[in-house]
Amino acid sequence: MESQAVGFLFTNALGEVVFTNRGFLRMTKRPFDRPPLAEALYAILGIEEPSARQFLQDLTYRGSIDRPALSIRTMTGSLRAMQAAGVAVFSGRESYIGADIQLTPPLPHTKTPSPPHSHYDMLDLYAQQALEEARSQKTLTFLQVYLEVQIDALQILLARLGGFDMRSALERIVNAGAVQHRIPILMRNGFLEFGDRTVPFAAYRGFFQTAVDYAVSAIGRRMVAEEMQAIDRRIEPGLLKTAELMGLTGFLDD
Repeated sequence: MESQAVGFLFTNALGEVVFTNRGFLRMTKRPFDRPPLAEALYAILGIEEPSARQFLQDLTYRGSIDRPALSIRTMTGSLRAMQAAGVAVFSGRESYIGADIQLTPPLPHTKTPSPPHSHYDMLDLYAQQALEEARSQKTLTFLQVYLEVQIDALQILLARLGGFDMRSALERIVNAGAVQHRIPILMRNGFLEFGDRTVPFAAYRGFFQTAVDYAVSAIGRRMVAEEMQAIDRRIEPGLLKTAELMGLTGFLDD
């Protein structure tokens, strides 16, 4: 049974979208090979600019918001009614660096889950959705999901703190390392592509190590470690144990 589509969007401080998940692309009927990056949130959602501006202003003022109804426009021109939850993301205590936004189909009030209140809550929901899709669609192994979630978090962080050129550099560097070391993993338009489901365990670690090394050199060890460790604290325990056994955790532990 296919999991319910849930869309995630991540913006920088200017309100430009730096990453969306595949669920959002399916939801809005966008092609996977042309994800909407560096575009304003209002344009990607197909809503009026004042509405998007107010959404982000409310979010930054309150820290988090939950909108029971938000109509977004698909690439075919149709409108879809969605529930929208968002959290403001800060670097340190004061520097606003972007917004995390989750879009879900409307649910009966009795079934509506508690909205996220922090960036780490949103990371938790993002990882849960990725795992749910992997289980229902059987397209990725759990280790591939773990790597994908960690790489997604790194590229979002790089785009927010260093701009789109830094995010693009991550893609070039991990792909060059994969070719050099014959690792059957490719990053294309922000998404990971795996040669097959039987990627050697050492390949996961080599690919991830290249990504982490670049991120640390670009924005510093502390920010990268905090993001990676936050995901590890919230990922499903069984999956985390498997990732630990395969050497995919602890890169930046003290």
